[in-house]
Amino acid sequence: MTIPKQIKHIAKSSMWFIFGAIIGFFFFISFVYFYYKQSYSHLVYEGVQINGIDFGGETKDQVKSYFKDKNKFIKNIEVTIVDGDFSATISAKKLDFGYDEDLLSDQAFILGRSNNAVSNISLIVQAYTTGADLKPAYKYKEDELNKKIKQIKNSIDVAPVDGVFSFENGKVIAFKLSKDDKSVHTEKLKQQILKKLSAN
Repeated sequence: MTIPKQIKHIAKSSMWFIFGAIIGFFFFISFVYFYYKQSYSHLVYEGVQINGIDFGGETKDQVKSYFKDKNKFIKNIEVTIVDGDFSATISAKKLDFGYDEDLLSDQAFILGRSNNAVSNISLIVQAYTTGADLKPAYKYKEDELNKKIKQIKNSIDVAPVDGVFSFENGKVIAFKLSKDDKSVHTEKLKQQILKKLSAN
C-alpha cells in the first residue's frame, strides 16, 4: 500500500470512528435522559428550587402541602400604614394573601417536561448541576386590596390651597396660608404592601 493510500485509509477510518463516537454519545445521552425521565415520572427533578428551597425528588402534592403550611403563618401578618395621626392596618387574612400553592407545585413539576427534548435536557442538566430557582408566586383578593388602598388615599390626600393676603384701606381683610397638596400614589403603595406581606 502506497503512502497516499495509507493516509486516505487512516483518514477514512478516523472519520468513521468519530461518526461512531458521535452516534454512540447520542444514544448514551438519550438512554440516560429517558431513564432519568422515567425514574422521576411522578417527582420534581433534582435541583428544582422555589425561593431557594430545593424540592427535588418531591411529589406535586408534597410541594403543595409545604406552601399550604406556610400560608397558615402568613395569615397572621398585618401591615400598618402610618401618616401623621392617620394609621390603617391591612390584614393578610382579610386579603386572603398567601403563596399560590397550586401554581407553584405545577411550575416545579413541569420544569424540564416540555415537548422539546433538547430544551428539557438542558434544563434538567442545569437544575442538577447548578440548580434552577423559581420565583415565588402569590395570590390575594385584588378587589379587597384596591378597596383598602382607596380608603387610605381618601384619608391622606390633601388638595393644594393657595395663600390669600388681601388689603383694603390699609387693613388686612383676608389672610390664609398656602398649603401644598399631598396625594397617595396608589400603585406604589400597592406594591409596597405586597412586598411587606411577601417578605415575612
